[in-house]
Amino acid sequence: MAAYAYAVTSLLIKPARFGDVTGLGMYGGVLDITNYNVATKPAITEISGKFRNVVSVVFGTSDTGFVFRYDLATNTVFAYYADYDAVADGALIQSAVDLDAGAAHFQAFGLV
Repeated sequence: MAAYAYAVTSLLIKPARFGDVTGLGMYGGVLDITNYNVATKPAITEISGKFRNVVSVVFGTSDTGFVFRYDLATNTVFAYYADYDAVADGALIQSAVDLDAGAAHFQAFGLV
């Protein structure tokens, strides 16, 4: 079982502020999970480290068809795929170990 491997790329150095009053900022980029490992998901500090507190992270679908979900409690990312063979077509199932979940664009919002 290989280690969880990922890369975060962004054109932004720090979150863009929405206004002086709110203290809310937005940070965006691409998360590329090259080796997904369900047992050893590390905190994605390249996102969480940009904020005092992460409020929400929204992902597009990855280039390999996976759906990513950011867990606010642990700052980790889960990868899911759609199971069209299930009784309820399209049920999301957590991905298997040691696979390339692909790259997906994200927008993160939090307190700066």
